[in-house]
Amino acid sequence: MKKKFYFEDEDSENAHSEEFFQEQMKSEGITEITVIEALPVPFYKTDFIYCKISDTCYEKTVCGNKCEDYDPTKGVRSKCRNLGNYCEFGEEVILKL
Repeated sequence: MKKKFYFEDEDSENAHSEEFFQEQMKSEGITEITVIEALPVPFYKTDFIYCKISDTCYEKTVCGNKCEDYDPTKGVRSKCRNLGNYCEFGEEVILKL
């Protein structure tokens, strides 16, 4: 089963795992939290990419050999090892401890 990720709110730029939010709930002394499901978008269906090194989303045109963090995968020149999934906002979900 693939691990699911969630945004804290509509202003969030980064998605986190359920374990991240469970630790947050424990530290805040709460038993549930409302989050937004992060839905990964296939690379070919979006104009954006997520860079794991800079922890930022960019337009695809920015990714490539002009980028100082560009690290091409063996055999696939156009794909960077630092490329992550770009995610869109899904439905609200309640996570519980």
